[in-house]
Amino acid sequence: MIFLAIFLGLVSLITAWHKPVWAALLIFALLPAYNLRLTIFALPTTILEVIILTAVLGAIANWLKHRSPFPIIPKWLWSAIGAWLIIGLFGVWVSTNHYQALGLFRAYIIEPALLVPLFYLLAESEKYRKQFLFLASLQLIILSLVAIGQRLGWFYSPKPWINENPVRVVGLFAYPNALALYVAPLTALLFGTWLKLKNQVLWPERHLWIISAFFGLVACFLANSRGAILALGLGVVVSGFFVKRKWLWLGICALALAGMLAIPAVHQKAIQIVSGQDVSTDVRQVLWQGTWRLIKARPLTGSGLGNFPTVYKKYKLPQHIEFLQYPHNLILNVWVELGLPGLIFSIVLIFWLIIKLFKHFKEKNPFALAGLLAWLVIISHGLVDVPFFKNDLSVLTVLLFCLAIFLPKTDKDKNKIPS
Repeated sequence: MIFLAIFLGLVSLITAWHKPVWAALLIFALLPAYNLRLTIFALPTTILEVIILTAVLGAIANWLKHRSPFPIIPKWLWSAIGAWLIIGLFGVWVSTNHYQALGLFRAYIIEPALLVPLFYLLAESEKYRKQFLFLASLQLIILSLVAIGQRLGWFYSPKPWINENPVRVVGLFAYPNALALYVAPLTALLFGTWLKLKNQVLWPERHLWIISAFFGLVACFLANSRGAILALGLGVVVSGFFVKRKWLWLGICALALAGMLAIPAVHQKAIQIVSGQDVSTDVRQVLWQGTWRLIKARPLTGSGLGNFPTVYKKYKLPQHIEFLQYPHNLILNVWVELGLPGLIFSIVLIFWLIIKLFKHFKEKNPFALAGLLAWLVIISHGLVDVPFFKNDLSVLTVLLFCLAIFLPKTDKDKNKIPS
């Protein structure tokens, strides 16, 4: 494993030294490499972290040597990065296990923050954004094919999920929800891009986007992630408001929903979920109640980074026996890990994202819908799961934030006379 880390680290370093934005594409392409773990100088790390840190070093060397200009990032974003780092340190300070918390601070806070300049370069360029979309398409197809192979018994898939009824597969990840959390926002992003750009690009691009989005949906079904499937369904419905024949689109969605609910098995499962009889729903409800007891007792500090399982033991309800690392709700996750400051920061950032997206829609930027759908899926899926606190997801979330906020200039913007 160490030789693989050295090889990929050198590739990342040289790539970033030659062209920093290529390093951003490389990091995205290799995000699942967080599953490959090793120890360097007695410190646990992953192949992904090696790639990220060497890419950042290569990019810094590039900019110091003035081989390419440093990206002119808005001042508000620098302020947001600084505030996010301070909030992360607050989470470390609150935690009773500072060594573990510092490791999570490195993976969830520092490394995504270091990548913002690289992702900014990627987001503002139409050329590199389309290269990103190509890589995202390949990822979804590969992950879905692996999932299909696992479902058919061609590839190994870990227990206990492969023995569940219905069967659940994991792709290249450790558990089914990890697969769904990764592919769902990318599926929405590609679908939104296809919807707005299908008449402006060559046929290979538009066909690849919609085919890979279909594969992403297949992966979510094979992972049997109801949260991801419902979030993507919501994304499809919302996208109907941004097409010419809105009522036809929404009518088809209504008919599709009615047809699915007419299936006895789907109808019965829907009743179980809504009534709380479903095991997964019941576990989450009990978990949320216990977490709310924790928050009421520690509203400012929460539990601290990585410290939720330890603190939660004191507040959990007697009927909750399942061990879970996080509360499985976007608001509760952030609140317990980073305290009230982290929650306030996240809410402000999401409102800022909404404001920017409305501005992009007003300017008729064709890339705006993709960002909206990706974040709609992240937030709606995040109501029942953990869409950020994971090595790959923390980086992916920051990348999708940059892709939604900083869009390539439209033809109208390009023709503006500089003031």
